[in-house]
Amino acid sequence: MRTAREILAIYGMRTTDEEWDQRDGGSDEGSTDPRLRETRETRETRETRETRETRETRETRETRETRETRETRETRETRETRETRETRETPEERRRKRARVRRPEPMMLEQWADLDEPGELVEARLVAEETTTPEHNALVRWLVETLRAWAAPRGARVFGPGHKLGIAPDLGRKPDVSLYLPDAPPHGRGALSTSPPALIIEVVSPHGPDRLRAQSDKS
Repeated sequence: MRTAREILAIYGMRTTDEEWDQRDGGSDEGSTDPRLRETRETRETRETRETRETRETRETRETRETRETRETRETRETRETRETRETRETPEERRRKRARVRRPEPMMLEQWADLDEPGELVEARLVAEETTTPEHNALVRWLVETLRAWAAPRGARVFGPGHKLGIAPDLGRKPDVSLYLPDAPPHGRGALSTSPPALIIEVVSPHGPDRLRAQSDKS
């Protein structure tokens, strides 16, 4: 039994899918003509693919826009943080910061370790150490001697202000007192250690000329 659309096709009265859908409400499911069935299946496949591609394109665009928005926000926050820090510094603090640099050329931790001159490594620059007072130095000596008396029988080690502590590839400090326990000894070479001490003591003189610097830089 043939459908009405097949009979019309036999007599040369072919119709498009859209025209036939308008006549019979889009129903040619009972057709036995494979060409008609394939045409409809092809159209449905194309529409499904186009819908999927449209959705994937939209999702890809939304993902890219989300990533770009996040990156833009992170960049802005980084810039704002730097600007806030620079704004917080007074002209006098900026002048002193520039004056503390002993060597303008950059150096890394290994170079600083081999350097035989005073100074600490900050942002890959050799900077002057804080200015101390006689009272400051006397207190540091007392702390070192007291801790060494406690550490010696226990196998621990105590270092004074000359000990170099590597914190990052471009950052090295010289704490007033450093204590290493037996199960975590210092690792490094020479006067430089790159392993964290069990205890660090930094003496801050209440009226020392570098009191603010010691509090902000080494806290």
